[in-house]
Amino acid sequence: MGKNIVSFSQDNDAVVVTCEDGAEFRGNILVGADGVYSSVRRNMYAQMMQNPSKEAQLPESDKEQLSFTSTCLVGQTAPLDTSKFPFVKGTDCKVGSVVGDNRPYTWSVFSMPDESICWMVTQHFNDEINSDNSQLLTTLTQSEWGPDKMNTMCDQVKTFPIPCGALYTRPSLVVGDLIEATHKDKISRVILEEKLFKTWSFGRTVLMGDAGLGAVAAIQDAAVLSDLIFHLEDTSQQAISHAFQRYREVRYPIAKQSYETSYQMSHLNEQSWISSFIRKVMNNLPKWIWYRVLDTILAK
Repeated sequence: MGKNIVSFSQDNDAVVVTCEDGAEFRGNILVGADGVYSSVRRNMYAQMMQNPSKEAQLPESDKEQLSFTSTCLVGQTAPLDTSKFPFVKGTDCKVGSVVGDNRPYTWSVFSMPDESICWMVTQHFNDEINSDNSQLLTTLTQSEWGPDKMNTMCDQVKTFPIPCGALYTRPSLVVGDLIEATHKDKISRVILEEKLFKTWSFGRTVLMGDAGLGAVAAIQDAAVLSDLIFHLEDTSQQAISHAFQRYREVRYPIAKQSYETSYQMSHLNEQSWISSFIRKVMNNLPKWIWYRVLDTILAK
């Protein structure tokens, strides 16, 4: 709809959303699915901190600002020529990663069943950036940071050698080859944050979104939440609060585990000797161990 939420109000009967252009929308439930820089979450938390009731008490960790550790350029190529990219041959998903030598970058490639490659280049910040920097937050909330910012990072990383070249007899392949094979609409630049919020709802407002597993987590959130809303007996505050509580009971443990796993995996890209040692061990693990680990994760 092209609308930006500025604020909203809610009571026992309804929730009213006010948009940047002055438009207002009224309904029974507000679902905040507006990303990590969520305006809905900020407004909801502000309402809770102004409310003296016990139900409105925010954990101290939720009051802390988001911290940002890196920015990431991601994309997926069109199906590739297997003679130039033999990395994509076969049905197994192959993964190759590089940790930059004396430069704050790591980059990875993943082969896909349609003979394309998903690729990712991560730039690690020297110092943790906090979201109380208003200028930074304004920049981050712009959609995809704009094509000019994306192109700048593409130019910065285009000469990086990619492992699907060096490992497969074509050491001259670089990130720029993948960028050229990727439609501009399939390239995004995002900033990566480290935070798992404990408070997911208040009143008639509920949050959903990513928690370490990207779009997978958001889709699972949506499936659970929509099913609970569908089975509401009525739209009373009590019924809605019960549904939101059940939604968190189902999804929060999984989100917490996903966040912790993502946090641990992110440290494998560090340039410390410990991270280097762990990478060497992991690279030599037999496949059956990886399959067992995946089975355990998916079973949960």
